[in-house]
Amino acid sequence: MLVSRIYNRIEADLRNSITQVEVAADLWNYIKARFSVENGPRIHELKKELANTKQNGQEIVKHYGKLKTIWDELYNMLKVPACKCGLTALLENQRDEEKVHQFLMGLDNEGYGSLHSNILSTEPLPSINRVHSVITQQEGVLKMTTEEERNPMGFAVDMGKSSRDNNLKCKHCGQSGHEISGCFLIIGYPEWWVDRPRMQSSRRGGDGRGSTATGSRGGRGRCRRSGAENRGQNRTE
Repeated sequence: MLVSRIYNRIEADLRNSITQVEVAADLWNYIKARFSVENGPRIHELKKELANTKQNGQEIVKHYGKLKTIWDELYNMLKVPACKCGLTALLENQRDEEKVHQFLMGLDNEGYGSLHSNILSTEPLPSINRVHSVITQQEGVLKMTTEEERNPMGFAVDMGKSSRDNNLKCKHCGQSGHEISGCFLIIGYPEWWVDRPRMQSSRRGGDGRGSTATGSRGGRGRCRRSGAENRGQNRTE
């Protein structure tokens, strides 16, 4: 009865071209082998994508995600037959090793080359999940190393700039750290400059004391004497 039901589901134009068989399994395999041709080109395309999928500087999670999408579709078409003889487990293990090789082949050599060799020399070969974990850890180490290399470079740039500023010397006031074009004695002190020169005039009269000036030593120096010190000196005098 099962054979008849299969025949009845086939279109009339195709039914006459199908060989008559008595076993349903044989009929099904015959139909599958004859008409299931759409998977062939797609399987070839997926395998080609696997060979061409490279990291190219991407994060590991993105690179691995692309591979996993292809693996899921490909192995859904190429299912491992179920059995109790241990063959299924053997085939699944072989597929896992294929994934490891495909994953490692797509990684960038810079940063992962030595780790690539260490994994391949391991016997037995680690699972794809274990390899993914190891590679992800290596990615974290590379990021930390890159940050540590950037910080000293920035420090060196700052030190170089500071050194260049110290080499400058003003021809007007003779102080270092600026040029004549930026000398406050010429262009004037900005409002925010706390050490602007301050003039304190002494009392004019018969005491014979002239005016006393306290202020910056140069165009951008600091005051050497505060107002309180001046007042104390005047009282002493």
